[in-house]
Amino acid sequence: MQIAFVCLLVSLPGRLQSAKLEYIDYKIFAGNKNLSSPWVKDILQDKRGFVWITTNNNLVRYDSQRFTTFTPNPDQPGGIISRKPISIESDSRDNVWITSPMALSRFDESAETFEDFFLRDANGKSLLQNSQALILASNNQLVIGSLHGLLFFDPIEKAWTHQFVNIGGESTRVREIVETSPGEFLLGTSTGMWRFNLETEQFSRQAYINNQGVDVGKFDILHILVDRESRHWICTASDQLYCFSKDGTELEFTIEGVSGSQSNLTHFSCVFQDRDGNIWAAPGQRGLIALQPGSLDFHWMESDHGNKRLERNIISTLYELSDGTLCFGTRSSGVIMLDSKRLPINLGAEVANV
Repeated sequence: MQIAFVCLLVSLPGRLQSAKLEYIDYKIFAGNKNLSSPWVKDILQDKRGFVWITTNNNLVRYDSQRFTTFTPNPDQPGGIISRKPISIESDSRDNVWITSPMALSRFDESAETFEDFFLRDANGKSLLQNSQALILASNNQLVIGSLHGLLFFDPIEKAWTHQFVNIGGESTRVREIVETSPGEFLLGTSTGMWRFNLETEQFSRQAYINNQGVDVGKFDILHILVDRESRHWICTASDQLYCFSKDGTELEFTIEGVSGSQSNLTHFSCVFQDRDGNIWAAPGQRGLIALQPGSLDFHWMESDHGNKRLERNIISTLYELSDGTLCFGTRSSGVIMLDSKRLPINLGAEVANV
């Protein structure tokens, strides 16, 4: 990946080599003048290269010329249904899908309209509330985690196929979904870590016993990452970031030489691995830490030119564009982009509303 790291006084536009991660060069990609809300929930780049952004207020698309905001309009047939888009994903046919508290919506590229698919319980309540987890599974179905459980949707047939509203016999909020092998899923939920087999439709507890003998797998889980070394990184709602090996052993890591358990960093909102194997993690105390391949010592990332915008922000999501550019969605400054030289953007782009 062509990230522009600045280490000491040397800019590295190529791959990371052995330099120590300390400073990064970044710019604001989409800020207050481009977004109706600076709180970014999710980011996606579609087959045309357009960048989609779900914010706390609207859905926004950037087409390299302008930012277009999609706003609900009851007088406009085919318009977006909700001001509160949450997650976004593309299917095997490159259609863009968006979750909201009201519906799962498909964007029709040719007509520039949205088609909505609802799922409600017997009392008429939407099962898509807080649908922050959305992935495309190996069977080409969309898998959604919401406040009400685990949901499956066939985007080709345009039909809901499975709904699991009680996991382990209780109401469970699913925040994270990782498909570890075809039909096998690892779930991060409000009641802990679960495994799910689609063929048998069975859920089972996934234990993660830390070095103090505590089962982290029973914590309230915010985010999980299974990296290329099959390590499991777990962000909990009230505790630190944890790392476990494939065999379930807790791995000790440090942050600037200090043990992760002693760093006082908690409430990690996301952890992400880029194409070069670097791991990025965002603590609830703001800022960003990064870990190079072959190391277990994270480093705080700082701007090389004194701009503290990244360090002062809570990062809500991370996404890697097709050219390797990293985008960080924040809660108060929109999208911060690493290595702007690699993306043909116009920061003075035209803003449009649909």
